Amino acid sequence: EVKYADLFAGRKEELEAIIKEITRLGAINPIAPMVAIVGERRVGKTSLLVRIEKDCNKLNVLASRIALSNTTASDSWEFWREVFDKIVITARDIGAIAAPYDSGHFGFHRNELSESETGRMYRDRIKFPNFYLNRSPLNLPVPPSHLIQEDLVLLLEAINAKGYKGILLMLDEAHLLKESYQITQQLRHAVHAVINLGVIFAGEPQLGQMFTNPSQPLFAQANVTPLQNFVSIKDVAECALLPISYEERKFMNPMTVDYLARLSQGKPNQIRLICYSIYNRFLNNEQKDLNITIDVLEDVIDNIAASYTEYDLRMQVDSIRRLNSVDLESLYNMTRYPNWSIDDVINLDESFRGGQKVNHQR
Repeated sequence: EVKYADLFAGRKEELEAIIKEITRLGAINPIAPMVAIVGERRVGKTSLLVRIEKDCNKLNVLASRIALSNTTASDSWEFWREVFDKIVITARDIGAIAAPYDSGHFGFHRNELSESETGRMYRDRIKFPNFYLNRSPLNLPVPPSHLIQEDLVLLLEAINAKGYKGILLMLDEAHLLKESYQITQQLRHAVHAVINLGVIFAGEPQLGQMFTNPSQPLFAQANVTPLQNFVSIKDVAECALLPISYEERKFMNPMTVDYLARLSQGKPNQIRLICYSIYNRFLNNEQKDLNITIDVLEDVIDNIAASYTEYDLRMQVDSIRRLNSVDLESLYNMTRYPNWSIDDVINLDESFRGGQKVNHQR
């Protein structure tokens, strides 16, 4: 992701349209923005969210960026825990509120330097942490919607006192919410019930179905902004040249920009990976310019493979974390006996359970 606004390339039309929506949070009669940024993996969705986050600071809107996982997208309690965690952290950073609890179980960490009478007042009035920690005895499958809305109103009150106009939730990997009807239903109710609360969803193409399928709770609720690969050679050039100094730019031949556009097919992530390989070789005195060579392409293949594998591995690890003890033990046996069939592994597992049949996830 591009973390610095001055290195962000392209997306001017998309950014302008989204910022226009966000400014409505500060209007006399505020309209809650709901925007969906839809695009393939590695097309630059997260970088766009980071850029929007910078602009929110200028607009006095508190942006809380949340990277969803399979766990947080499938469990309402975990989803809202993550949401409140991120909002409170950003609100604490501007001095609007103290962290609610010292409990590591909830994820909030109190910063004694930010403690104030006002901060403590808001901290002590937030109800969600106690409900989250005691959800099992209460036997509540999802957090009560009125509880979510009351705490959001409370947090808005705290940041308004600091001159901020609203809260913008930025949900990355939001396509994971496609089958999470309870979460999306609660999100819809929260946006309609809580003034000055907006949401930006960013995710892969299936995210669009959440707003175009009539059976989905968020049907027709968001302005969908498609994010494509760069088609303008100017955007490709910006992507390649912005990270390097003016003195260094003379070492890159204009023809290299054309090659970058063709090799990457305009995908920003791959443009940066190629340029990263070129620049490393330049710094190591392995080439005297910033142009593409055969050796660069060999490095790029390795870098792209590692970059994409990292994402898949993270999602796989998150899936393993969600397994119950029975399925986790079966998975262990499958790795211990890689040549065995699935049926052999299940038979072994059931033999240790006295023949008791269990519902294994195939």
